[in-house]
Formats: sequence, structure tokens, C-alpha cells
Amino acid sequence: MITVLGGANCEGVMGRTTHRSFPWVDYVVAGEADGLVAGLFRRILAEGRDVPPDGLPAGVYVPAHRDGSPKRGSEAPRPVLRDLDALPVPDFDDYFQVLGRSRYAGAVRPGLPLETSRGCWWGAVRHCTFCGLNGSTMTFRSKSPARVHQEIRELEERYGISRFETVDNILDMGYFQSLLPALAADGGERRRIFYEVKANLRRSQVEALRRAGIRWLQPGIESLHSAVLELMDKGVQAWQNVQLLKACRELGVRLSWNYLWGFPGEEDAWYAEMAPWLPALEHLQPPSGVTRVRFDRFSPYHQRPETFGLALRPAPAASHVYPLPAEDLLDLTYYFAAAGRPDAFTGEGGEMMAGRPGIQAVQERFEAWRVAFWTGPPVLTEEDDGAALTFEDTRSCAVERRFRLTGLERAVYLAAQDAPLRERLASVLAERQGLAASSEEVAAAATELERRFLAVTVDRRLLALGLPDQCPELPGLRDFPGGLVEEGPHQWA
Repeated sequence: MITVLGGANCEGVMGRTTHRSFPWVDYVVAGEADGLVAGLFRRILAEGRDVPPDGLPAGVYVPAHRDGSPKRGSEAPRPVLRDLDALPVPDFDDYFQVLGRSRYAGAVRPGLPLETSRGCWWGAVRHCTFCGLNGSTMTFRSKSPARVHQEIRELEERYGISRFETVDNILDMGYFQSLLPALAADGGERRRIFYEVKANLRRSQVEALRRAGIRWLQPGIESLHSAVLELMDKGVQAWQNVQLLKACRELGVRLSWNYLWGFPGEEDAWYAEMAPWLPALEHLQPPSGVTRVRFDRFSPYHQRPETFGLALRPAPAASHVYPLPAEDLLDLTYYFAAAGRPDAFTGEGGEMMAGRPGIQAVQERFEAWRVAFWTGPPVLTEEDDGAALTFEDTRSCAVERRFRLTGLERAVYLAAQDAPLRERLASVLAERQGLAASSEEVAAAATELERRFLAVTVDRRLLALGLPDQCPELPGLRDFPGGLVEEGPHQWA
């Protein structure tokens, strides 16, 4: 038997170290194998374990490489595919043939994976400090809009499925002018598509996504405090994240998002600042979880640990998996722990939130938010008749269940729909509504809105939080585009 390994855990130096450390692994491909795997397999079938290294692409390791392999530490080359349109349309026939013969076929609601790009266009500009997803090649490449549209239609026709989970790290923003309108015009209502996106989307862009059938997003929100987001190099501010939560709930777009904490350089006071106003968001979609940041290979934390005051070592679990010296694990593992910090997986090294009352308060608020939203969503709805705004409020922070706003308070609330800077509110009212009011009067009206938790101030901007009386229903778990296994009395083998 000839053994060939590849994939994410063979990326770069990890692939070379795997090949050097385990002699029973004959071949390793460290990188994108699409353009070389067929030719490599032909040679292996013809020559067995004795394929000579001469003429092989960079990143392909054969048995003969072991003699001259660099010992440790240096980076390793990798193959990269530049033209994604050159890839074949995926063939899932074998999967569906096996599924069709399975006694559990009725329990599986399949979705199809779809790749439209590789790399990250934001990471190529400013690499998020914690992200190691793109290995050693951040360069963004995407399929042409016509190719993606064709691929979706071919897969739909072949398998009778219109649910797609894209495996991209980030949506190509050029698709807003090309692919998304084409999908919207070609049966957007019937499709269910999942995408990962940058979080600074405008409401109009969320509308365009929904029309195209993209009704489940994973936005890179990560935090609701701009100082933390700046530490991450996210290129987005907290007020934009809140606006996205509001737009997606209003338009019926389901979100999966994470809240991260524990970044080098963060202050617990930032979380203490945030905790008091989190209950105001109870009617919006909560994070999936609150997780301590992890230190991954290829991230800036791993590439420049000294910049962040980190001393990294392989995650403790690695030594239980690989029977290798610690210095080899440094080149083999993807996950790292930092000296003096609890391990992100196990908490080893200290209590996760010890001495952190701010983050403890935030976690408690998030847990209450998740319970409230998913057990029967609270509402904060608004209806404007031109003279008065009528609200219904069932959040835990509600001051009154039903009430009206008129006059200056109504005007300030309407202006806050666009998240203006608080110091510009009086000017905005004069410019857009022709309303003359002093800065003191406007500030008092804004403070009253905050007292009722109808608006919050984030990054010096006043954000109105109410939603229309009728919002589209969010997709349920059964509608997840990547498919699922139905719950029921199935006897799994």
C-alpha cells in the first residue's frame, strides 16, 4: 500500500515535517494539489514509491526527499492554483449513490459544498491577528461570476438540490455587481446559500444577498467593542456590527457569529463598558458562543509572537497525539498555547476568566441573550404614522411594553436609524428634517431614548434599535444550506 497525505494539516512546513517524521507516509502534498494531483498519481501508479524528486512541483515530498530535507524551522514551498475557472465542476455522484442505498437516506437532508474563491482580499491588506485560515498564501482568487452561476445551475440540475454552503473565507465584493443580480434573476427565491462575509455590509448589500438566495451568513463580527476590533485588525467598528445585526434581523437573514475575547493587549474595562447595554440587543441574533481567542499557525500571533508579547508552545493536546519531540511539534501542530495564559481548548494554565469581572459580565449577558432569543424572541417593534412612533417592547430591559414617541424624541429616533455621530445630531435634524433644536435639547432627547434602551451610543454614534412590525421569519436549523441530519428515532450504525 502506498500512502499519500495532503490537506490543511500538511500546509507548508507541517507537510514537510509530517513527511520527515513518519517514514510510513510515502508522499505528502503541502499546498493546493488541484493542478498536480492527476499527474502525480499517474507517476505513482507507474513507479510506486520510487518517483524521483526531479521535475516534481514545489511542495510535493517523495521518499527520496527525506535524506536532504531541512531539519526544522524553515518555511516550505507550496503549490498554488491561480485560475479557479480551470477547476472541474465537482462530481458528487458517489456520495449520492451511497446515500441512496443507505437505510438512513430519509434522515439526511443534503446540501452541497460550493467554492467560489480562495484566499482573503481583506487579509491581503490587513491580516486579522488571530486568523490562520489561508496558510502561507493569502492572495485572493475568485471564480468568474459566469462560472459560478453555471456551476450552481449544473449542480442543481444534476442533483435536484438548491442548498449550497460556500467554503470561501470571504465573499468577493465584486459579486454584488455581477453574480448576485444574476442569481436573483434566476430563481433566487428557491435557493438557500451560506457565505462568510466581512461585517461592514450596508443594509442595501444585505438586501442584495437575500434576493440572490444568500440567507445565511457568517459575518466576522467577533466583538462589539471597537478597541478590541482594532487589536484584531478587523477593519470594522462596533457600531457597524450592531447595524449589521439589525439589518439581518429586519430582512430575515440568519447569522452564525462568534464572540472572541482574551486578545493580547485588551483591557477588562472595555468589557465592563459593554455589558450594561447588551440587553438592548435581545431582539437581535445573539452570538453562537463566547470563546477565548486561539493562537493558530500562520496567524500574525504565530508569525510575530514577540510583537504581541507572546511565548508560544504547541497546544498541550499535541503531545498526546504525536510521539515526537517538542521541537518537532513546533513545526507540526496548527494550534498553540501561550505561556502564562489558559489554553483556549482546555483552560489548562489557569481559570479562563479569573480576575476578569468585565468579561464575566459580558458572558452572563450573552447567555441570557441566547436563552431569550431562541426560546421565544423578544421584540422591539416600531410603527410610524407620520406624527408618532408606536413601540412594542418585550425585552427584559423594557421600561414600558407599549408606548409612543412624538416631537423631538421621535425626530431624534428617526435620525438615529442612520447611526449619526451624537455631536452632529442637531445638524442632521436641521439638514434632513428642517427641525431647529438646540444641542442641549437634542442631547436630552437622545438620553431619553437610551434610558428606554430604544437606542444605544456606540463609537459616539446613536443607533436606533427598533424593527418594523413585520420582519421575515429567520431560516430554521432545518434550512441550513449545508444540509443536516434530521432528528428522530434513527438507529445509527
